[in-house]
Amino acid sequence: MLPFENKEIDVSFKSITQKKFLEAITLEVEDVEQLGIKQEDKAINLDAEAFDITLNDAMKIEQILDFEAVRVGEPKELTLFLKNQG
Repeated sequence: MLPFENKEIDVSFKSITQKKFLEAITLEVEDVEQLGIKQEDKAINLDAEAFDITLNDAMKIEQILDFEAVRVGEPKELTLFLKNQG
């Protein structure tokens, strides 16, 4: 990065199990001129939690969302009720 330049970094999180994550990544800053100038490493803490979601028994019944006739370019909304039992 150039001096005083801002960069946006996206970090994604995905878990296959229910778990709390407390991790850290390290940001290393060095010069681009290869003069050996290096700043102190910066720790960036990551805190995330994955939840197991259990839907209510109503979701076991087949639900059909019938939008019927809708004109092109016009939105139509229907409500689907979910309840997290977890």
